[in-house]
Amino acid sequence: MSGRFTVRAPKSQVGKKTDGSVVCAWLSLAFYPLSFVVAFVVGQALLSWYGYSSELIVPVWIAAAAAGPALIVFSVPGILAVRYGRQAMRRGNHRGHAPAVAGAAIALGMIALNLLSGIAQIFFA
Repeated sequence: MSGRFTVRAPKSQVGKKTDGSVVCAWLSLAFYPLSFVVAFVVGQALLSWYGYSSELIVPVWIAAAAAGPALIVFSVPGILAVRYGRQAMRRGNHRGHAPAVAGAAIALGMIALNLLSGIAQIFFA
């Protein structure tokens, strides 16, 4: 049936397989809940290793020493999403842009939230 309601795939997409990089980029975003839990455990373990288990006031350098590795652990899925998304875009598949931006935004948002929380603790505690 060839009428005005049929949709044809662009010639560049005919017979082309789905790029695995886009799938990997989206799948890496699915690991954010796990990385959140692992980052929380890493941060709390470092705080207790430094001798500050459940106290509200923690020195700034101790908080930074515990939050740094925890934020790196949390950011791993975002880093992978950006890597695979950019790889897909280099191959000409621009569908990798969305997971790359989402992964970077989530990771940078969490880093900014922790920085603002630390700054608020310094000035308002």
